[in-house]
Amino acid sequence: MNPLLAFFDLVRGIRVVYRFAVELTERDFLELTPEQYEAYRRNVGPTDQRIYRMVLVEPSAIERTAEKVTYELEIVTEEEKRCILAAVNHIRACSKQLDPANPTFAERLEFLRKHLPPEVTGETSTEVDSA
Repeated sequence: MNPLLAFFDLVRGIRVVYRFAVELTERDFLELTPEQYEAYRRNVGPTDQRIYRMVLVEPSAIERTAEKVTYELEIVTEEEKRCILAAVNHIRACSKQLDPANPTFAERLEFLRKHLPPEVTGETSTEVDSA
């Protein structure tokens, strides 16, 4: 893979990890059910990639009626899943110096936040300026 494309994929994954602030692993992604794939195709269009929902991220209710509640799932493609898992591995590797203290993943994220530009962590410049 082109090193520049690999870098941008890593940044994409890091932004997702910082957005949800959880350490995602392979088992935290479940492939959509046939019914969910059908809903995906209706809303997004056909795809040749596998689609997953992130199970550690709570679904949001987007419509409530007396008969039903419609939830919006946090979903990712196979490629996005790969980027997220690579980002988690990168975060762990970059925070290895914290290992003797056995840090939590939140502590790892906080440690790296001061070494990454706000564009990578997904913060806006106003959030950084007010900190």
